[in-house]
Amino acid sequence: MQSVSVRTAQNVVIQYPLASIGDRLVAYLIDLAILLAWTLLTSIIMSTTNLQGDEGVVVRLLVILLPWFCYQLFCETVFNGQSIGKRQMKIRVISLEGSRPSLGNYLLRWSLRIIDIMLNLGSIAIMFISASNKGQRLGDIAAGTTVIKLQEPGKISGQELFRAVNEEHEVMYSEASKLSDRDVQTIREAIGIYKATGKFEPVTVTDLKVREVLGINPEQKPLDFLPQLVKDHIALATANL
Repeated sequence: MQSVSVRTAQNVVIQYPLASIGDRLVAYLIDLAILLAWTLLTSIIMSTTNLQGDEGVVVRLLVILLPWFCYQLFCETVFNGQSIGKRQMKIRVISLEGSRPSLGNYLLRWSLRIIDIMLNLGSIAIMFISASNKGQRLGDIAAGTTVIKLQEPGKISGQELFRAVNEEHEVMYSEASKLSDRDVQTIREAIGIYKATGKFEPVTVTDLKVREVLGINPEQKPLDFLPQLVKDHIALATANL
Protein backbone atom coordinates (compact mmCIF):
# COMPACT_ATOMS: atom_id res chain seq x y z
CA MET A 1 0.00 0.00 0.00
CA GLN A 2 1.31 3.44 -0.94
CA SER A 3 1.81 6.00 1.79
CA VAL A 4 2.29 9.75 2.03
CA SER A 5 4.49 11.70 4.44
CA VAL A 6 2.94 14.67 6.23
CA ARG A 7 4.94 17.12 8.34
CA THR A 8 2.91 18.33 11.33
CA ALA A 9 3.05 21.74 12.98
CA GLN A 10 5.43 20.17 15.52
CA ASN A 11 7.85 19.43 12.63
CA VAL A 12 7.21 15.71 13.00
CA VAL A 13 6.88 13.67 9.81
CA ILE A 14 4.10 11.08 9.92
CA GLN A 15 3.29 8.56 7.21
CA TYR A 16 -0.32 7.79 6.33
CA PRO A 17 -1.48 4.98 4.02
CA LEU A 18 -3.10 6.38 0.89
CA ALA A 19 -6.65 5.46 -0.05
CA SER A 20 -6.68 3.21 -3.09
CA ILE A 21 -8.49 4.11 -6.30
CA GLY A 22 -10.87 1.25 -5.53
CA ASP A 23 -11.75 2.67 -2.11
CA ARG A 24 -12.33 6.11 -3.56
CA LEU A 25 -14.44 4.72 -6.40
CA VAL A 26 -16.66 2.71 -4.06
CA ALA A 27 -17.05 5.76 -1.79
CA TYR A 28 -18.10 7.78 -4.83
CA LEU A 29 -20.65 5.14 -5.85
CA ILE A 30 -22.12 5.11 -2.33
CA ASP A 31 -22.48 8.89 -2.42
CA LEU A 32 -23.98 8.66 -5.90
CA ALA A 33 -26.55 6.13 -4.69
CA ILE A 34 -27.49 8.49 -1.84
CA LEU A 35 -28.00 11.38 -4.26
CA LEU A 36 -30.05 9.22 -6.62
CA ALA A 37 -32.23 8.10 -3.72
CA TRP A 38 -32.66 11.75 -2.69
CA THR A 39 -33.68 12.68 -6.23
CA LEU A 40 -36.23 9.87 -6.43
CA LEU A 41 -37.70 10.59 -3.00
CA THR A 42 -37.96 14.36 -3.46
CA SER A 43 -39.40 13.94 -6.97
CA ILE A 44 -42.17 11.76 -5.58
CA ILE A 45 -42.87 14.20 -2.75
CA MET A 46 -42.77 17.26 -4.99
CA SER A 47 -45.19 15.63 -7.43
CA THR A 48 -47.83 15.66 -4.70
CA THR A 49 -47.49 19.40 -4.01
CA ASN A 50 -49.51 22.20 -5.57
CA LEU A 51 -46.54 24.26 -6.74
CA GLN A 52 -47.31 25.69 -10.17
CA GLY A 53 -45.68 27.88 -12.80
CA ASP A 54 -42.15 29.25 -12.79
CA GLU A 55 -42.05 29.35 -9.01
CA GLY A 56 -42.80 25.65 -8.83
CA VAL A 57 -40.08 24.85 -11.36
CA VAL A 58 -37.49 26.88 -9.44
CA VAL A 59 -38.38 25.25 -6.12
CA ARG A 60 -38.23 21.77 -7.65
CA LEU A 61 -34.85 22.45 -9.23
CA LEU A 62 -33.42 23.83 -5.99
CA VAL A 63 -34.70 21.01 -3.81
CA ILE A 64 -33.69 18.25 -6.21
CA LEU A 65 -30.50 19.54 -7.83
CA LEU A 66 -28.82 21.66 -5.13
CA PRO A 67 -27.58 18.61 -3.17
CA TRP A 68 -25.87 17.32 -6.33
CA PHE A 69 -23.69 20.42 -6.35
CA CYS A 70 -23.16 20.94 -2.61
CA TYR A 71 -23.19 17.43 -1.12
CA GLN A 72 -19.45 16.73 -1.24
CA LEU A 73 -18.42 20.23 -0.12
CA PHE A 74 -20.93 20.25 2.74
CA CYS A 75 -20.05 16.76 4.00
CA GLU A 76 -16.27 17.15 3.82
CA THR A 77 -16.38 20.55 5.53
CA VAL A 78 -18.75 19.50 8.31
CA PHE A 79 -17.53 15.93 8.84
CA ASN A 80 -13.78 16.56 8.81
CA GLY A 81 -12.95 15.42 5.30
CA GLN A 82 -15.50 12.65 4.97
CA SER A 83 -18.69 12.17 3.00
CA ILE A 84 -21.01 9.30 3.90
CA GLY A 85 -19.31 7.15 1.27
CA LYS A 86 -15.84 8.03 2.55
CA ARG A 87 -16.91 7.26 6.10
CA GLN A 88 -18.17 3.84 5.03
CA MET A 89 -14.89 3.12 3.24
CA LYS A 90 -12.84 4.54 6.13
CA ILE A 91 -11.04 7.13 4.04
CA ARG A 92 -10.59 10.87 4.65
CA VAL A 93 -9.35 14.04 2.99
CA ILE A 94 -6.34 15.55 4.78
CA SER A 95 -4.06 18.52 4.18
CA LEU A 96 -0.46 17.83 3.21
CA GLU A 97 0.53 20.69 5.51
CA GLY A 98 -0.24 18.55 8.55
CA SER A 99 -3.27 20.55 9.68
CA ARG A 100 -6.98 20.08 9.17
CA PRO A 101 -7.99 21.27 5.68
CA SER A 102 -9.51 24.74 5.66
CA LEU A 103 -12.78 25.73 4.01
CA GLY A 104 -10.67 27.19 1.21
CA ASN A 105 -8.95 23.83 0.68
CA TYR A 106 -12.28 22.03 0.50
CA LEU A 107 -13.77 24.69 -1.77
CA LEU A 108 -10.86 24.58 -4.22
CA ARG A 109 -10.87 20.79 -4.25
CA TRP A 110 -14.63 20.73 -4.80
CA SER A 111 -14.60 23.36 -7.56
CA LEU A 112 -12.35 21.19 -9.74
CA ARG A 113 -14.65 18.15 -9.54
CA ILE A 114 -16.25 19.31 -12.77
CA ILE A 115 -12.92 18.72 -14.57
CA ASP A 116 -11.80 15.72 -12.54
CA ILE A 117 -15.04 13.77 -12.49
CA MET A 118 -18.19 15.29 -13.93
CA LEU A 119 -17.14 15.95 -17.53
CA ASN A 120 -15.34 12.66 -18.12
CA LEU A 121 -16.83 10.06 -15.75
CA GLY A 122 -13.81 10.35 -13.47
CA SER A 123 -11.22 9.32 -16.04
CA ILE A 124 -9.06 12.40 -15.45
CA ALA A 125 -9.21 11.87 -11.68
CA ILE A 126 -8.14 8.24 -12.07
CA MET A 127 -5.31 9.25 -14.40
CA PHE A 128 -3.96 11.87 -12.00
CA ILE A 129 -4.31 9.64 -8.92
CA SER A 130 -2.50 6.79 -10.68
CA ALA A 131 0.34 9.05 -11.80
CA SER A 132 0.73 10.87 -8.48
CA ASN A 133 2.94 9.48 -5.72
CA LYS A 134 0.65 11.27 -3.25
CA GLY A 135 -2.64 9.90 -4.57
CA GLN A 136 -3.86 13.29 -5.75
CA ARG A 137 -6.42 14.14 -8.37
CA LEU A 138 -6.30 17.58 -9.98
CA GLY A 139 -8.43 19.11 -7.22
CA ASP A 140 -6.13 17.66 -4.55
CA ILE A 141 -3.04 19.06 -6.25
CA ALA A 142 -4.58 22.53 -6.39
CA ALA A 143 -5.82 22.39 -2.79
CA GLY A 144 -2.75 20.71 -1.27
CA THR A 145 -4.76 17.73 -0.06
CA THR A 146 -4.92 13.98 -0.51
CA VAL A 147 -7.12 11.10 0.64
CA ILE A 148 -5.82 8.62 3.22
CA LYS A 149 -7.00 5.25 4.44
CA LEU A 150 -7.91 5.32 8.11
CA GLN A 151 -6.48 2.46 10.13
CA GLU A 152 -8.36 0.46 12.70
CA PRO A 153 -8.75 2.53 15.90
CA GLY A 154 -7.28 -0.22 18.03
CA LYS A 155 -4.14 -0.28 15.92
CA ILE A 156 -3.44 3.37 15.43
CA SER A 157 -4.33 4.71 18.84
CA GLY A 158 -2.19 2.34 20.85
CA GLN A 159 -4.78 2.38 23.60
CA GLU A 160 -3.08 -0.38 25.53
CA LEU A 161 -0.07 1.94 25.90
CA PHE A 162 -2.12 4.94 26.96
CA ARG A 163 -4.61 3.73 29.55
CA ALA A 164 -5.90 6.29 32.01
CA VAL A 165 -3.32 7.00 34.69
CA ASN A 166 -4.51 6.37 38.21
CA GLU A 167 -3.61 8.39 41.27
CA GLU A 168 -0.75 6.03 42.20
CA HIS A 169 1.18 6.72 39.00
CA GLU A 170 4.72 7.91 39.69
CA VAL A 171 5.74 10.81 37.47
CA MET A 172 9.23 10.40 36.04
CA TYR A 173 9.37 13.52 33.87
CA SER A 174 7.86 16.70 35.26
CA GLU A 175 8.72 18.33 31.92
CA ALA A 176 5.75 16.43 30.46
CA SER A 177 3.54 19.26 31.71
CA LYS A 178 4.97 21.41 28.89
CA LEU A 179 3.38 19.17 26.27
CA SER A 180 0.17 20.31 24.60
CA ASP A 181 -2.70 17.96 23.87
CA ARG A 182 -1.69 18.09 20.21
CA ASP A 183 1.87 17.06 21.13
CA VAL A 184 0.50 14.07 23.01
CA GLN A 185 -1.70 13.14 20.06
CA THR A 186 1.32 13.32 17.75
CA ILE A 187 3.19 10.91 20.03
CA ARG A 188 0.24 8.53 20.02
CA GLU A 189 -0.04 8.67 16.25
CA ALA A 190 3.67 7.98 15.79
CA ILE A 191 3.56 4.88 17.99
CA GLY A 192 0.24 3.85 16.46
CA ILE A 193 1.77 3.94 12.98
CA TYR A 194 4.68 1.81 14.19
CA LYS A 195 2.31 -0.75 15.69
CA ALA A 196 0.14 -0.85 12.57
CA THR A 197 2.79 -0.73 9.84
CA GLY A 198 6.12 -1.56 11.48
CA LYS A 199 7.58 1.77 10.36
CA PHE A 200 9.83 3.04 13.15
CA GLU A 201 10.86 6.35 11.57
CA PRO A 202 7.90 8.38 12.95
CA VAL A 203 8.74 7.15 16.46
CA THR A 204 12.41 8.07 16.05
CA VAL A 205 11.67 11.54 14.69
CA THR A 206 9.07 12.21 17.38
CA ASP A 207 11.40 10.98 20.11
CA LEU A 208 14.24 13.27 18.98
CA LYS A 209 11.94 16.28 18.65
CA VAL A 210 10.37 15.77 22.08
CA ARG A 211 13.77 15.46 23.75
CA GLU A 212 14.90 18.65 22.03
CA VAL A 213 11.79 20.64 22.95
CA LEU A 214 11.71 19.48 26.58
CA GLY A 215 15.47 19.75 27.02
CA ILE A 216 15.88 16.25 28.43
CA ASN A 217 17.81 13.22 27.22
CA PRO A 218 16.92 10.13 29.26
CA GLU A 219 18.48 6.73 28.63
CA GLN A 220 15.11 5.11 27.98
CA LYS A 221 14.45 3.77 24.51
CA PRO A 222 11.80 5.63 22.45
CA LEU A 223 9.10 2.99 22.92
CA ASP A 224 9.62 3.17 26.68
CA PHE A 225 10.21 6.90 26.95
CA LEU A 226 7.31 8.22 24.85
CA PRO A 227 4.52 6.19 26.53
CA GLN A 228 5.95 7.14 29.93
CA LEU A 229 5.90 10.78 28.89
CA VAL A 230 2.25 10.55 27.86
CA LYS A 231 1.31 8.92 31.17
CA ASP A 232 3.21 11.62 33.05
CA HIS A 233 1.40 14.31 31.06
CA ILE A 234 -1.98 12.80 31.93
CA ALA A 235 -1.04 12.46 35.60
CA LEU A 236 0.20 16.04 35.84
CA ALA A 237 -2.84 17.39 34.00
CA THR A 238 -5.16 15.42 36.28
CA ALA A 239 -3.36 16.66 39.38
CA ASN A 240 -3.98 20.25 38.30
CA LEU A 241 -7.75 19.80 37.95
